[in-house]
Amino acid sequence: MIRWIIRPYQRRFRSRRSIIFPIVIFMLTTILLYTRVEYYTLTTNYINSSSLSSKITYDTQSTSINFICELKNDTIRAINQAPSDYCKEKIKNISCQIDSTPNFFPTSLPRFCPIRKGNFGDIIGCISNDDNSTYGTNKLQVFNTDIMCIDHCLKLSVSFAGNV
Repeated sequence: MIRWIIRPYQRRFRSRRSIIFPIVIFMLTTILLYTRVEYYTLTTNYINSSSLSSKITYDTQSTSINFICELKNDTIRAINQAPSDYCKEKIKNISCQIDSTPNFFPTSLPRFCPIRKGNFGDIIGCISNDDNSTYGTNKLQVFNTDIMCIDHCLKLSVSFAGNV
């Protein structure tokens, strides 16, 4: 029994140092992987709306024109909710195009629905569906035609054009 306890100490030096090589390989591999992960996280563009300021600057390419744009909080939220990288890139490019092009939206939108003929009173303003508030009633702006009122409400992104 005593021989069994004493025997590991009487082994040759070569067999006792065999554990050192795997430990060294493990440490080198760990260091290599850690540096690769750090490099990858520093070089990728990760968007997190809670840690970013209200505007971010990006370089984008749109129809072979390079320009810099600033993304707003709504755009950042939309990018974070997008399911794929293609959608995120598309949202970013369209947002930059809207900011860089002064006439991105047309002055009036085409209407394909017929408007009933007849006079229904003076058009006062626009009514929002979300909070039942009215736009334009404080100014009591009277539009000459239904089309002018509808165009005004479309520019305000309001659901309904109201009349008296």
